[in-house]
Amino acid sequence: MFLRRADLLAIGGFNSLLVGWGWEDVDVHVRLGLALGRPAAGLGEGVHLSHGDEQRFFIGDSPGANNQRNQHICMRLYDAGQFEGSYAQDVAAFSYRAAQPA
Repeated sequence: MFLRRADLLAIGGFNSLLVGWGWEDVDVHVRLGLALGRPAAGLGEGVHLSHGDEQRFFIGDSPGANNQRNQHICMRLYDAGQFEGSYAQDVAAFSYRAAQPA
């Protein structure tokens, strides 16, 4: 997925309510379309670096169940008219401490 940084920030970035594998990329795509009117465009082809479920972090019985959980979270937010990611809250909650020179 290639997108403008300004567009990602305009939709509030990703959503940290989504935990584990699945749906976070779809959520960004949906919110770009619904909130900003940005259409998807195919610009070529890529190679997906496939991996098995042992490489995925998921909560529950399977990656599919986790994907469905995240999808339901998004659908509830969309139904409530909430199309903002959690970037602002995530940044506010982040504590940064500079490394001290050795």
